[in-house]
Amino acid sequence: MDVKRIKEIFTDIKKRTRGVRDVLLVTEDGFPIVSTLDSGDEEARSTAVGAIICEAGQRGVGELNLGEVDLSVTIGTEGYFVMKRLSVGAIMLLIVDRDESAAPLGMVLMRVRNASPEILGAYEK
Repeated sequence: MDVKRIKEIFTDIKKRTRGVRDVLLVTEDGFPIVSTLDSGDEEARSTAVGAIICEAGQRGVGELNLGEVDLSVTIGTEGYFVMKRLSVGAIMLLIVDRDESAAPLGMVLMRVRNASPEILGAYEK
């Protein structure tokens, strides 16, 4: 795994997309692999939330025979959370503030889609 390259991609996403607070790569179990957060409570809390959302989403699509979870967006009043499955065991999470200066959701999703293959390539190295 090329951790340095993944961090570079995450930093680029944060710089080029207004409102993106943090970007993380986590396991399906909620363990951090790479993130823009400092290690500690915030990183642990963010990755745990990602695991919860992944599990709930997977349960829902399974019940409806829709295959596997690919992308999930959870929107709150102050921000939102984007979860993108990159491969079995690797999930990218974005935490985005929701205010008038933040990039539109569509722009964030485009950045996620465009960055995913490169992150997956660096992950699988």
